[in-house]
Amino acid sequence: MGACTRCGRKLKDRKSIDREFGPVCYKKYLKEQEQEEVGLAENQMEIDELEGENHENN
Repeated sequence: MGACTRCGRKLKDRKSIDREFGPVCYKKYLKEQEQEEVGLAENQMEIDELEGENHENN
């Protein structure tokens, strides 16, 4: 049996062993990959959003 690359738990399912991720960790991994493609992390904002905040504060 393999272990999940992300959390280290034992993998039992053949599909999970092949992916090297358990089902929950695989979903998280896919979401992270999608965010990287977009170029923004959850806690980041675009420059237009930042400029809008600066104008509101002045």
